[in-house]
Amino acid sequence: AEKGAQKTNEIVEKFEETIEKINKMLKAIEDNLQDSLKNKETLQEFDKIVRGMDKIVETIGTVAIQTDMLAVSGSIEAARAGEYGKGFAVVSGDIRNLAADSAENVDQVKDLIKSIQDEIIVMSNELATIVSAGMEEVKKSQAAAAKLKELVEGVKELEDANNKLKDFAQSAVNSLSEVKQAASEIAAASEQAAAAVEEATRSAQTQTQALEELAAAAEEIASIADEMQNV
Repeated sequence: AEKGAQKTNEIVEKFEETIEKINKMLKAIEDNLQDSLKNKETLQEFDKIVRGMDKIVETIGTVAIQTDMLAVSGSIEAARAGEYGKGFAVVSGDIRNLAADSAENVDQVKDLIKSIQDEIIVMSNELATIVSAGMEEVKKSQAAAAKLKELVEGVKELEDANNKLKDFAQSAVNSLSEVKQAASEIAAASEQAAAAVEEATRSAQTQTQALEELAAAAEEIASIADEMQNV
């Protein structure tokens, strides 16, 4: 009974340690999930910024187109001015080149922004998948922890039963000790009674022997008396 109580106590301690470890693990997972959610929110904010940049780039592209159109108009006017418009024609050409470069750069920036937006979408989806899978694992772990808790309660009931069994066994041992003591006392009393009976038997035998001797003496006296009467 003592071994059973000790073993159940050890099992309860092991289960409680396991539950504590699971709770710590769940806390760490939940903290990581919170960080992932914060990262997702950060990505959403970053996506808004990128979308704002996209609008700015669109505006720059529109300005570049308008600048190019103005440069074309300037070139036409310079051509009309003839000799006097040569310098302006050069300036208009430079402006057209700058506008073309700006339009090319705008296209590159648009491609970069589109690539960033695609990466943001991929990362957001991955974070959403991680969070969803993490929450699912948390639910499973919480269910496992709850089952372990129920199991611990069952083991504790077994521990209580073992303790009661131990107490009952101890009571039985105490009772048996009392019975053993009583049996010893009875045995001692029996031995004393047997000794008394034996002593009484010896005394009776002695008395019987004395009576027999007395009877023999009486017969002898009677015989002597008869002989004296005959004389």
